[in-house]
Amino acid sequence: MKIAAVEFPSHKINAIKDTKEFVEIIELNFRKAEKNAADILILPGFSGCFYQWLQYGKPPLKDLLPKVSHNKFLEEMIQLSNRSNITLCPGSYWKRKGDLIYHSSCLIQRSSLILKQSQLYLAKWERKLSLTRGRDIELISLNGWNIALIISTDVFYPQVARRAALLGADLIISPIGFEGEKNPWLQLSGTWQTTQLNHYFAVESAFNGKLDNKILWGESIVHGPLPMTPDEDGILARTKGESELIIIELDKEKRKIARREFDALTQLNPEFYTEIKGLGGNKDD
Repeated sequence: MKIAAVEFPSHKINAIKDTKEFVEIIELNFRKAEKNAADILILPGFSGCFYQWLQYGKPPLKDLLPKVSHNKFLEEMIQLSNRSNITLCPGSYWKRKGDLIYHSSCLIQRSSLILKQSQLYLAKWERKLSLTRGRDIELISLNGWNIALIISTDVFYPQVARRAALLGADLIISPIGFEGEKNPWLQLSGTWQTTQLNHYFAVESAFNGKLDNKILWGESIVHGPLPMTPDEDGILARTKGESELIIIELDKEKRKIARREFDALTQLNPEFYTEIKGLGGNKDD
């Protein structure tokens, strides 16, 4: 499975004036992924939210959310996906269902949304915007890989990752963007840690820049079990703020060898985890 993960740098994002310019940047990354025969292209977290903010004229978020729609953004992403066999994760966006707004992501294959996921645990600033939590984690099988989406601050909740792992996840896709002062150690306390606890692959794709008065940051990183990473540090690839695109082949056979050395999930009592019927919030589909 070849993965391409984008990182949007703040200087580029903060200079964008409208949705047309933003889509052109996305298309450029799509062409690079296509040229390198990627199977999945992952856009940063909040990509759709940024598009929606531009679409409505950059209003304060408290004024945007009551009227926001996700339709136009997804239409643009579906049109992009239709040009290639690449499966596209369009980052994340604000999804409307009636009067409820979710922070959501998806996987798009041609004209179909083959996997949809809403954020389960909201950051403080998201709760102030009256967003609604999703209900549970979902998986899809794609080319023999079981894939789950874990969005933004959900990476800091180990129960989300553990539930995905026990459902059989091989690959976690995480569109991210964290509010506040940039802190690489904070980011590593999320996906890096849960990758080692569950021994799957995980790919973070990061948004850096302003969204109204919110400054978001993150680094795009590909994580894997410690024994299969070159420096045994759990990191297969990262941008280090020096690149806008990671392209890497994930090797499922090497992961199997690493899991034979130590499989954290065999130490658990799976029956206990079957008691978890959901992780909270509302079902949005």
